[in-house]
Amino acid sequence: MLGQRRKKTGVTQIALVGYTNAGKSTLLNRLTGADSLAENKLFATLDPLSRSLKLPGGEQVILTDTVGFIRQLPHHLVAAFRSTLEQVKEADLLLHVVDASHKEAEEQMKAVEKVLEELDAAHLPTLIVLNKADLQPELNVNLQGKEAISISAFCDDDLMRLKEKIAAMLSAETVTGTAEIPIHRGDLIAALYEAAEVCSSKAMDTKIRFEFRLSRKQLGKLPPALLQFARLSEEF
Repeated sequence: MLGQRRKKTGVTQIALVGYTNAGKSTLLNRLTGADSLAENKLFATLDPLSRSLKLPGGEQVILTDTVGFIRQLPHHLVAAFRSTLEQVKEADLLLHVVDASHKEAEEQMKAVEKVLEELDAAHLPTLIVLNKADLQPELNVNLQGKEAISISAFCDDDLMRLKEKIAAMLSAETVTGTAEIPIHRGDLIAALYEAAEVCSSKAMDTKIRFEFRLSRKQLGKLPPALLQFARLSEEF
């Protein structure tokens, strides 16, 4: 599970979402070198597949593929996919992959957004990836001011631009800080490791000084008592 993996590692999580056949699995393969199933079939990806992705600045993140969405998902399939789709909520960033060459691209985008709303994940930072842009030079998609990038998953230059965009968005969503926590407050130390990526730690008599970073989303999960010992890069 994405949430369980974050608790163990503190690594940033990115989830690929999108209408079926938008090219999510192909994009995962191309970005990470993974060998996932990439076929032109409904529900070709039934179980999440996670791989490590190294961004231009050197940061390692976890990129996870999810089941392809469709409109009016049959009721008997909802329960089967619910646990898979629920994992989207644990992501720090969503990559909403769109088949930009499809004549119903905008309708498919809306279908995905509807599912995200039902999952209570519509508020998460999202980058719309207009895939297969090489097949449709003139895009007729209303982005309504959303963050977006046009690419072809088979173009190396486009993939580099995408990784740079991902890094920039994550940087904007990342908070860094320090915390000097009393040694006897093991509960607060454990909470810090669970929610954040601890960059360094140093024992100081009766305290331990930590340098850490975490997403704005995870910041809200830190205990108030921990924040009393912390200094953040921004005021909240």
